[in-house]
Amino acid sequence: MNGAYGDVYRAKALMNVPDGQSIFFNWIVSQKGSQFLPLKTVSPPNGRPEGPSGLVIQGQALDCIKIQSTINLCLITAALLEMHQKNL
Repeated sequence: MNGAYGDVYRAKALMNVPDGQSIFFNWIVSQKGSQFLPLKTVSPPNGRPEGPSGLVIQGQALDCIKIQSTINLCLITAALLEMHQKNL
């Protein structure tokens, strides 16, 4: 991660995904690998998740515009969400 968006020291997130799961993500520059931990609670998928999702990035000389642009590319439209949830 270091370099593309600045000097990232840590990134952590709590993400609610379209299938009803919640996932905790943790990455620290001094540790090998990343953690992706599914949380035990699963909400039935029906529209956008109601719980909050969040992302925290700590570092130096971060390029916030590039970070936001990358996040925006990962978001799904309401139509795509509906299509995905019909298949569950």
